[in-house]
Amino acid sequence: MKKEIKKKKKVEFSEVVMYISFVAFFLVSIYTFITFNTENTKLTVDPVERISEGWEISETENADSTHTLYFKNTLPHTVDDHSALAFKSTDEFLKVYVGGKLIYTYGEVNNFQNPINLGSHYALIKLPADSDGKTIEIYATYRGKQTDWRQEREFFLEGNDGIILKLIRNDLWSALICFVMYAIVLFELFKCVFLAWRHQAVKSTLYLALFILASANWLFSDTVVMQLLFSNAYVKYIVTYYSFLSLPSTFLMFAKERLGKYNRILSFTGALTWLYANVSLLIFVYFSIGFEKHLYVAHGLMGSVVLLIFICCILNRKDKQLKNLLVGTSFLAFFAAISLIAYHHGYTDGLFSAYHFRDFFFAGMISFIIILLYDNYQQTAKDKEDAALSGFYRKSAYTDLLTSLGSRTAFTEDFKSVEEEIADYKNVTVIMLDLNNLKQINDVKGHAVGDELIKSLASCLTSTFGHIGLIYRIGGDEFVVLLKDILDSNIERYLDILRNNISSQSNPELSVDTVAIGYAYRDENTNSDLSLTELLKIADERMYADKKEKKSSFSRVNN
Repeated sequence: MKKEIKKKKKVEFSEVVMYISFVAFFLVSIYTFITFNTENTKLTVDPVERISEGWEISETENADSTHTLYFKNTLPHTVDDHSALAFKSTDEFLKVYVGGKLIYTYGEVNNFQNPINLGSHYALIKLPADSDGKTIEIYATYRGKQTDWRQEREFFLEGNDGIILKLIRNDLWSALICFVMYAIVLFELFKCVFLAWRHQAVKSTLYLALFILASANWLFSDTVVMQLLFSNAYVKYIVTYYSFLSLPSTFLMFAKERLGKYNRILSFTGALTWLYANVSLLIFVYFSIGFEKHLYVAHGLMGSVVLLIFICCILNRKDKQLKNLLVGTSFLAFFAAISLIAYHHGYTDGLFSAYHFRDFFFAGMISFIIILLYDNYQQTAKDKEDAALSGFYRKSAYTDLLTSLGSRTAFTEDFKSVEEEIADYKNVTVIMLDLNNLKQINDVKGHAVGDELIKSLASCLTSTFGHIGLIYRIGGDEFVVLLKDILDSNIERYLDILRNNISSQSNPELSVDTVAIGYAYRDENTNSDLSLTELLKIADERMYADKKEKKSSFSRVNN
């Protein structure tokens, strides 16, 4: 047994230089950081002053079943005409007074029908120049629970630009991750176009892109950058609302394509989730019934979808291709469960607080998307490999490996097609060819010599008929040529060209006398009632007659 010798992979010189350059850059950076010191060059933002202390807080219930939170404090003497106050608001009508003068309203001026529809946003209030030392009063009117406002709130006081930069810096990582997710969506969509161009399946990739898009929209809608891009709170709220409701639907569509089973129940559930998302959006827009009114339904729906996919993956756990989907769904289910527990636990101190419910879901979503992208990469690689194998097997089935001519399988399919459409052609010719004494050559001189003889004849046929007809090797020494729209008067001319090609080739075993030829011709005037099958039979009979005559002549010459 020969031992396999593994060849060592040769490292390119450019790669060595690249690695050395990276190491050198790293070492120089460390040396520069330790050795050199430049001051007053870093661009910094003045610290934002928090005025979270000293607030007088109370709550009253109004006649229309709404509640109003009242905040009162004294502004510091550092306030000037560039100062602004920022705080996060969630679904309230807002009124802000400084020194008894109304300086800011939100909600009523926009004619919102219901404060539950206002959404979550940062209120940025420019303070008058003479506000220093004056009393600031904030009235926040809401309907329903507002435990987050009673438990914790942050008020930022600084210049307008400084506050914005502070808020952006707080959300920087979230925004960057969202932008990366949007880039992934674009990549996946471009891949869909490429796969469609290659006539490959695109649904799985498309649904994955839509799921990542919905996730990115939902996560991005809660960042300050979103508020900078869209001043309309309704737009922001609808993006948040519909993106979250689209998550189970797009997840189901993707899982349906990946599982390959339970299509009926997954399709039905997917249709229901889409219907729920659209109906909920219409109710929100036209009846001002906000997302929070049926948040339990949305959470239950999301949990049910994750559980359904998880069960389907468990039932198909023997399928190794679903391992990544099972792992990703497990991560998502785990973090989603913690997120729901935290959300419904309320705004309290500690890790499992409603303040962190988005963080948990964010972690689960990112983990899930990373695993899905890896799975999608593996699936794409497998599809590419399967396509290559399919192309190889198809080529093997339809191509004669020895001569590269059409195989018997290809001849059978093409023959059937031509026979069905024979009336559409002006004329059709079938030429049958056979090598004489191939068996004797194989027995006496070996199969290698016989194979070279077959390839020599195939080469002659290709050079003669390759540009005008279809050529097949249908047996060991049998060949067929199908010609369409070639006049009968030209057939003999082409056969003479074939005989000249045979005579001029270099293989001594191949000559005009070793090739038996027979053909049959049909057009609308000649043999128009004959089918292609009958033409093949006639050509075969004439070929065998030619074969018999050449063998007889060969015997007479030898005698």
